[in-house]
Amino acid sequence: VTYAGSAHALAGDADLQNYTIEADVYCYENHPNGSAYTGLIVYGDSSHTASVETGFFYKFVADFDADNRFRLYNNQISGIFYTFHEAIDATELYEDDAWHHMKLKVETVGEETHFTCWFDDTELGTFVDDGADQYGMGKFGMWSFQNNYGIAGYFDNIKVMTNEPAIVEEETTSLPSAFRLLGNYPNPFNARTTINFEVNRAVDVTLDIYNIHGQLVRSMLRSYLEPKRYSVVWSGTDDEGEAVPTGVYIYRLSDSAHKISDKMILLK
Repeated sequence: VTYAGSAHALAGDADLQNYTIEADVYCYENHPNGSAYTGLIVYGDSSHTASVETGFFYKFVADFDADNRFRLYNNQISGIFYTFHEAIDATELYEDDAWHHMKLKVETVGEETHFTCWFDDTELGTFVDDGADQYGMGKFGMWSFQNNYGIAGYFDNIKVMTNEPAIVEEETTSLPSAFRLLGNYPNPFNARTTINFEVNRAVDVTLDIYNIHGQLVRSMLRSYLEPKRYSVVWSGTDDEGEAVPTGVYIYRLSDSAHKISDKMILLK
């Protein structure tokens, strides 16, 4: 228990990085005793000293009252102090007290921590903590809160997965001259392939994989990159961690000015 009405449960090691936690979570709407939060924790570490006190975690929670939002924010262990906060609109995504599926992907990118949030089948967006209390490792878990009262937190089908291998910076003798894809190898491939590309200016970059019908299969990368050559490994899984079937897939590299695509073939 952290403070009045708040409780959390943590598991895993304090040095864990780059993982995704998802679970079925019972969410409350307009509870008569006031705001009732339930949700997921990442990068929890009771021994980490932040700006005010020792103990730290990030939370992605449902806040279904007049605020009509999700909250993604950090807390020091008392639960009182936070220095990073995102309020995410929840309009038309819930109705009454009910079970929902929540998912939170966390990645450490240099001195930034990146979060991608899902609620049921809706991706809510990617958010970045680059502030003074930014932290890049820790345990995973669940959280529930109702001020002064406390409230039961119900969780089921909890799943934690390691994310795809992180982006790799390749050694080059000169800076790239263009924003471009350099293909993937091997192609066709079975199980794993490496996608190569170059960035010629500092920019926010997205790398996504689609099936032949144009449906998004995997969000591989959403990062601010310096001008360099990079590679990313795809192991043939979707955003849920499930293996995708044999077929043709399209990978698309994008920045604010370009969208470049190429094809690859997965054979099993």
